[in-house]
Amino acid sequence: MNWVALQMLTGDRAKYLGLIFAISFSSFSIVQQASIFCGLMNRTKSQSGFA
Repeated sequence: MNWVALQMLTGDRAKYLGLIFAISFSSFSIVQQASIFCGLMNRTKSQSGFA
């Protein structure tokens, strides 16, 4: 069953490359937005005695 799924996935080269590009681009953008959020939260934290 896994062999059939792998053959269906890699059978059409354009769809396969488009899928790989879409997954990598979306994971890159998620990580970038998370790092922007963490950087903003790090800059705006309170300077009082609470860590």
